[in-house]
Amino acid sequence: MILVGIDVASNKHDIFIMNALGEVFNKHFTIDNTRQGYKKLLDQINQLLEHHITESKTTLLSIPGVGTQIGAINRFKSEDALLAFAGLDPSVYQSGNYEGSFKISKRGSSILRWAIFQAAKVAVIHDPVFNAYYEKKKSEGKHYLTIIGHVTKKLLRVIRSILKNNSVYTVSH
Repeated sequence: MILVGIDVASNKHDIFIMNALGEVFNKHFTIDNTRQGYKKLLDQINQLLEHHITESKTTLLSIPGVGTQIGAINRFKSEDALLAFAGLDPSVYQSGNYEGSFKISKRGSSILRWAIFQAAKVAVIHDPVFNAYYEKKKSEGKHYLTIIGHVTKKLLRVIRSILKNNSVYTVSH
């Protein structure tokens, strides 16, 4: 996410561009309140995006089927925190001596949970590592949706590792 701060004046605008963590990408600059001024702003944003993309060695697109809304990975202190953010942490129904079955909490981001779920379904088909994990769980007698639930958790752990270590996902055949 990129934020553009504009201090509006009648004929000139002071601009700064920063990421979601508050890190400023560029020095403060001024544009005229004209088409050329706004073109200068768009050119500056495009230049920063291109620089950011080429500098970044990490890409979530290296994981088949993934495009998520996780944001800054440093805000999650553990894998469990990321799982909770996605609403994939375990929840159990208890009442007195009765303890029900474990289910996912669904407390977190429904968009992220849906995206990871869809990516997990694609990953078990196209990725040998996730397919082997799927087959292992299937041999244990797990139901399809239960297995996909396990795969979503594994996929989120892989995503966290990629973002934290600034690495690229590679498929080992």
